Amino acid sequence: LELLSGMNATLPSPDLISFNSSITACAKGRQWLLALALCEETQLRGLEANVVTYNATIDCCVQSLQWRSAFHLLELMSIQKVSPSVST
Repeated sequence: LELLSGMNATLPSPDLISFNSSITACAKGRQWLLALALCEETQLRGLEANVVTYNATIDCCVQSLQWRSAFHLLELMSIQKVSPSVST
């Protein structure tokens, strides 16, 4: 996560892969609020969250027992026309 922060201060700008990796790291530490913030940050930066982004964020919420947030993300996927995968 420090690497992602460092990318904000210098070039290059973080891309979707950087965000997805950071969200996955959040799942390992059950940092669901940070994962949700990073997922939202992708949108604010004009990046389109994809199924990998949502799956990683949902996984983090599920591991942290944040069921409402996980279901909300499923709703967002539908609204944004992101097709769920088998692991979703």
